[in-house]
Amino acid sequence: MDIDKAKIYEAVEKQFPDPAFGTEVNALTRDVINMSIKWLEENDDGSKSQRELRKDLKIYIKEQIKFDDPNKAYFLPAFIWVMIAQAVISFIVKYIINNYSRGGI
Repeated sequence: MDIDKAKIYEAVEKQFPDPAFGTEVNALTRDVINMSIKWLEENDDGSKSQRELRKDLKIYIKEQIKFDDPNKAYFLPAFIWVMIAQAVISFIVKYIINNYSRGGI
């Protein structure tokens, strides 16, 4: 799958410009993009709508990402970070599905 990662990074930086979490958002973005590519290659056969793909991909990513793992570059022991991270994940998933999936509208 040919996804323009630079465009996604730019869109995320524009949507979430807070420099307080910049490093963590970039690390999370990298991981979410990579997981999304892998998932889409295995699951996007054109039979699901974009809405169904977004829902399924979000579930998959949230099962894979552990916000409480201190070994991850995006780990921050703060409740507000989890809220921001979930918003970032939702934004990236919507961006990727809307721009790169084969799912119908």
